[in-house]
Amino acid sequence: MLDTEGVNLLEVLCNEDVDASRTTSDHLSEVIGVLGIEAVRRALLDELRVVISFDGSYVNYRHLVILCDTMTYRGHLMFITRHGINRNSTGPMMRCSFEETVDILLDAAAYAESDSLRGVTENIMLGQLATIGTGDSVLYINEQMLQQAIELQLPSYIDVLELAGSTPNHSTSSHEGMMSPSYLLSPNARSSPITHHPSPMLSSRLMLLEWPSLQAIVPHHQREFQRGPLVRAITKEEFIVPKGEEE
Repeated sequence: MLDTEGVNLLEVLCNEDVDASRTTSDHLSEVIGVLGIEAVRRALLDELRVVISFDGSYVNYRHLVILCDTMTYRGHLMFITRHGINRNSTGPMMRCSFEETVDILLDAAAYAESDSLRGVTENIMLGQLATIGTGDSVLYINEQMLQQAIELQLPSYIDVLELAGSTPNHSTSSHEGMMSPSYLLSPNARSSPITHHPSPMLSSRLMLLEWPSLQAIVPHHQREFQRGPLVRAITKEEFIVPKGEEE
């Protein structure tokens, strides 16, 4: 490998005896002129890592990548000064966050400048959601399509819960109707009558005609929906076969 001084990258790459894939240059202006913005971004990152690690210091490469992206994202090299990334192409809020805060704000007020607050820094300064990630999504609704929409009558989540797990007229101070506590949790559980079906919720079964994949358990007196007879309740007596009639 040869280490030379001087600037002549284009002619060096055209030489037949030179491996162009392993040829580098630390002259950023020449790299961007010959190879483009992506090549100069990589060269800038390599030079920064060499300088940082020269005395044994360590900086996570992601911080250096952000710096290189900031200097090259416009398609040309920008300096990290008030004349580079902080020039007039950005809004006054962005410019005042870097240097000369008072002067920039006074000039913006004198010339009636406006800021659309589309950058990350401006929104962070004002405590707003920045337009990055999930904050950079916009939902559009076609109102004409909504006028032609067809309304579907579907059971809600609350309706299913009321059919599956509620016990009407069996409520306590902390559980009103839905999912009343078990009788075994009562202080007088030992003196309570013991039956095979301590709760009305277990005394009947429900067969859903409209939703065959859904099976729920409801009280006996809840045999129909409010919208119509969509449910047929099969009580415990229908499952009991009298003696003498067994096959």
